[in-house]
Amino acid sequence: MKVNTKNIIKWILILAVIALMAGIMWKHKNTAAGNHTAAAVGTAEQVTFPEEVKKQVTDNFSYDAKITLEKDFDSASCHVATASVQQMNKDGWKKLFLKEDRTWSEEEDTTTDREENVIPETIYTDEDGSVLYLSDEDGMYYQYPDMKYIEQIFDISPYATIKNEFSLENELSGKSRQQAEEEVKDDLAQLGVKKDEVVVKESYALDLETIKRKEQEYVGINAVAEEEKNPSWEAGDEGYYMFLEQKVQGLPIFTAGKVQDFELNGIGQSDVEVFDTGEGIKRLSVSNWFDVTFGEEVYQLLPFEEIMKTMNQRMEHIEGDGRMTVTECRLYEYPQLVNEKEYQLRPVWICTVSISQNGEEAVDADKIYIPIDAVTGEEVLDMEE
Repeated sequence: MKVNTKNIIKWILILAVIALMAGIMWKHKNTAAGNHTAAAVGTAEQVTFPEEVKKQVTDNFSYDAKITLEKDFDSASCHVATASVQQMNKDGWKKLFLKEDRTWSEEEDTTTDREENVIPETIYTDEDGSVLYLSDEDGMYYQYPDMKYIEQIFDISPYATIKNEFSLENELSGKSRQQAEEEVKDDLAQLGVKKDEVVVKESYALDLETIKRKEQEYVGINAVAEEEKNPSWEAGDEGYYMFLEQKVQGLPIFTAGKVQDFELNGIGQSDVEVFDTGEGIKRLSVSNWFDVTFGEEVYQLLPFEEIMKTMNQRMEHIEGDGRMTVTECRLYEYPQLVNEKEYQLRPVWICTVSISQNGEEAVDADKIYIPIDAVTGEEVLDMEE
């Protein structure tokens, strides 16, 4: 039988075109759905990002931005990763905080998880009012009355008082900052938190002199009643108030549900807070800590110029005559829910935009946050309302 070579070649070309179109459609489907498998490759090229960007785009929009990356981040080694919220080591929490010389009552209650689902919670309370809250996904210990005396000197925003009144650099006489941070990491390790993933974001020295001065100020304006003062401040009452975050692959995990919650407490959502004193931990809260599994594939990140293109287009749709300035862009790992209790980590730039009116400096209320996918360059709409 005579073989028609031209027809064979013709059909090969047709099948190749069909396969190519199917591949393009599959890639588009995955990208639109937020699934980055299509963008993942075996190896990735190194991308160098600027330390800052200064650029006037329009009359009322500009960049005066710090580009924030961790020193140990490797742009060519950003692996595809899945995650789930870590289950609390309840025995570890109880061993650390439910001291045997105290009598603890136990009460069953409910709370909500990261996705606002109702889950069981157990509340342990001792005779003095110290309390431990424990669910499968979070825990919080509060020592009473010690923390009451500390927290009543805080303004409506606790972080504002801590930031404005206490030092990030001073050392306390009873314990160095480094010693306190290492002890906290050791305690967290007993609770199942990996030490190498714990990063102390900020650590403030709450010294006795400032604590007593703030207390007296509030008594003077009747914000604290005279009988509510701490009757006897001691050296063991001062300590380091720390805000911690989880870091994997050299990137912090963005644990706030939405970007509008980014500065809920003034520094970004911090799901691990601890007050460590000379007498040990008097307050600890842990939630939204993730168990992460890394795959072999890596993401190819886009140059920052591509991120700026998306930012520029986004700013065109913001109404108003205020002056808009991008002040910072920081790269995060964002846990996107893909199945019940299962997340995919996505490298996302979160850019802070300050909006000022009449030349006045912008305040926190005049800031917006734009999340942009570091792989596709698209705005991540599921991080916004």
